[in-house]
Amino acid sequence: TPRLLRHFNTISVCDFDDASLTRVYSAIVEWWGDRAQLSSEVMGKASTLVKATLEIYNTIKRELLPTPAKSHYTYNMRDISKVWQGVSMVGAPPKDVPELVRLWAHENLRVFHDRLVNDEDR
Repeated sequence: TPRLLRHFNTISVCDFDDASLTRVYSAIVEWWGDRAQLSSEVMGKASTLVKATLEIYNTIKRELLPTPAKSHYTYNMRDISKVWQGVSMVGAPPKDVPELVRLWAHENLRVFHDRLVNDEDR
């Protein structure tokens, strides 16, 4: 009834486009790299990893839709943030590119792969 509905508001927020997400997470990664004093070689690959993370996120969001049996297959910006939060929380910063890529791959598996329930989805 209108009497009940007057207590509620509808808020809608559109998804960000890839350019906006790239800008946000590139700034976060650049800040972390400066703070962790990463080498220029490692920082040169960080923007590539941001784009790769967004590509993984978009692929999973597009192909692994929620169903009644897989209702937890909902993905949002928080998942991308969890990947970079895990990368930035490492004790000793990565010394070279392979170490950064290994850390990044581990965090992607932790955030996205661990949520998948069957081998076909994995």
